[in-house]
Formats: sequence, C-alpha cells, structure tokens
Amino acid sequence: MLQLTANTPAPARFATARNIVPLERVILEDNYLLVASTATAWVSQYNVNVGAKGLLERYQRVIKSAKSAGAKVVFKYGTKKKIMDIQEKAADAETIYRCLFQNLKASWEKKVISGIISPACDDGELKALHEIVREMNTLVYHNTPLGMAMNIASELKEIETRVLERNGRAEGFTFYL
Repeated sequence: MLQLTANTPAPARFATARNIVPLERVILEDNYLLVASTATAWVSQYNVNVGAKGLLERYQRVIKSAKSAGAKVVFKYGTKKKIMDIQEKAADAETIYRCLFQNLKASWEKKVISGIISPACDDGELKALHEIVREMNTLVYHNTPLGMAMNIASELKEIETRVLERNGRAEGFTFYL
C-alpha cells in the first residue's frame, strides 16, 4: 500500500520538476485509488465487491432472516427473476472490472513515480488512465448487469442492516423485493 500526504517531503511527492504537478495525497490500495493535488482529484475509484455469483443465495438468506425477524416481505419488483437473469453476466462483468482495477492501480503506481505533466492536456499517459476509468464506469451503469447487481446487493444490505439494528426484531417492517 502506497500512501503519501502533504506532510511527505517534496521529493517524495514527486513535485521537484517545474512542469510536474505536485501531488498532495496518494492512496493506492487494493480497494481504493486516490491521487490528488491541491485542486484536482486525478483519480478516485473504488473496486467493486458485489459477489455477483452468490447474489441469489444472499437474497434467499436475507428473506429468511427478515421473515424470521417478523418483517413482511412483498415480492413486488421481481428481484429474484432479475438476479437469475443477470447473475452470470454480472459475475463476468465483475471479473472484468476487477482486472481493470488492478491494471489501473499498477498504472497509477508508475504514473505517481513519473509524475503528472502540466498542462495535463499534454499528458498522454493520463489520458490513457482516464480511458481505463471510463471503461470501468461503463460496466457499473444502472442499466448494466453489474450495475443492477450492485443495486440489488445494496437493497439486501439495507434490509440486513435494518433487521440487525432492531436486534432481529423487525415486526411492522415491510420490505419490497
């Protein structure tokens, strides 16, 4: 894990050359990337962790948990059918996203060392990095299988949280799936 902050000496922040943008914050972790100067976040990207392959099992587990806690579960939106329709494609997209994220992380590790050229519009490497981010973002749009799986996973997490907040007692709650 590489972490640099504004308190790191200038040479370590890669700001020694006149045409290199000084970086104030650099976080390159397995689940989050952040590279920022004083006025610009050059990248701020999270890795996805949907677990698309196990989404149907999680769905069934959450329903069982909610019902046993006394909540009413209404099957109004066809969530189970959506999961069955998108599960395989979402798992494939998640694998692609994770590979792109690792590629992006490795590329940013190199870019942080070489520096961001000012003006940034002249930095070809930076443009290539932004293209990877654009490709990753297209995988998680709300109408894509991975985006839908992320939304469903978020709904399931919210139900789990509400049941746990009430110590397994969810009488009076109605969850729509």
